[in-house]
Amino acid sequence: MEGRCIWCNKAGGELRQTTVVTRHPLLFSTAQGDPVVHREHEEALRRFAARVGPSGRLFLTAVGACLLAMVALEIALAAGARTVGTAGIGLSIAALGIVLMALPLSTPQTVALFGVRSAARLVRVAGALLVGLGAFVMLLAL
Repeated sequence: MEGRCIWCNKAGGELRQTTVVTRHPLLFSTAQGDPVVHREHEEALRRFAARVGPSGRLFLTAVGACLLAMVALEIALAAGARTVGTAGIGLSIAALGIVLMALPLSTPQTVALFGVRSAARLVRVAGALLVGLGAFVMLLAL
């Protein structure tokens, strides 16, 4: 079978098509995906899909809440509540980073380019950077 392993993004080896239950892009219904994966990565892909797959709505809700909080705190900052606004924005940035580290969901384009494993690692690194940036912004408020 030709193609690349969706987990490690490497071609060749013993690739096989496997069935994984995923969420529909609109997150309202489940769908079955049939990705191509190396035999040794099949169990890791299933565990990742079982752990992260059902959390799509939670992920979108948490990211939306963090972004709305940042906008509201930006308004508070513009209104003159400098310390509260800056500390709150830092806290929102750190919370967004924690969400990304807990639920490392990435775009389909990133998965196609790097594979699921590397895409999840990139999202976790970005989350860790956001936590650090959030802590730095909170320190600026002091």
